[in-house]
Amino acid sequence: MQWRDLYDTEEWQRTREFVYERHGGKCHICGNPGRDTHHLRYDQGFYNPDYLILVCRPCHRIWQGDPPNHLPDSNHKKPALIRVAEIARALKSLVQVYNPNRGLWEWVPKTWLEDSPC
Repeated sequence: MQWRDLYDTEEWQRTREFVYERHGGKCHICGNPGRDTHHLRYDQGFYNPDYLILVCRPCHRIWQGDPPNHLPDSNHKKPALIRVAEIARALKSLVQVYNPNRGLWEWVPKTWLEDSPC
């Protein structure tokens, strides 16, 4: 089973419903009607509702790099979300590779994969 297949399971549907009810159907960020369930962390379990929030589609796209222009400047979360979008955009140009000499994963520019000797 691929990780994307987890979204098709009954357990995921139950978890989504729980998160939806917990948030009263409202986006955790802006308070508009929400329909997307966003993982804050995957390493704590795919179905762990402690690391899931309900968000609307525009707020969900912030994690893909879209700026939070739909939020009013009075929203106290907006400065942090602008930074989240900036980081997401920066990460799109990077890839993780395992460095066996250091025994850890490192972020490198995607061009490094093309330029590095094999």
